[in-house]
Amino acid sequence: MNKNEFIRFLSAFEISYGKIGKILDAMNGEYSFEKFCFSDEIENILGQDYSSIAKKANLAFFSKYLSRLQEKGISLLTCEDELYPEKLNKLENKPYYLFYKGDISLLSQKIVAIVGTRSPSSYGTIVTQRIASSLARAGAVIVSG
Repeated sequence: MNKNEFIRFLSAFEISYGKIGKILDAMNGEYSFEKFCFSDEIENILGQDYSSIAKKANLAFFSKYLSRLQEKGISLLTCEDELYPEKLNKLENKPYYLFYKGDISLLSQKIVAIVGTRSPSSYGTIVTQRIASSLARAGAVIVSG
């Protein structure tokens, strides 16, 4: 397994940015399920989450996870991928991975991110749609997240 595949594997779990960085450092370039599962250092990094994650550290789980993403039309991009957005790559604390739907190449254009609640009011939904539509007509790429 290479670093890119290993980051894809880590994306299956709700591991914080800081812990992912520590895990990658602890792997010392040797990315494998075995090293991940039998490392005291990884266990210390993950704390109480270690045992539940280590139980899932196998090719069958990883394949099933990637298949579920594909079934939902969700793509996964890591900071090791060639298509990783250049603007994000310049960040000091860039995301290790991104989930996306649609054309990832659009992220090289002018972008406006719209972030809000999962349960917006009717008014909030209407106003947000109007703002997003106007921005899109003006040539901005709208990113939700």
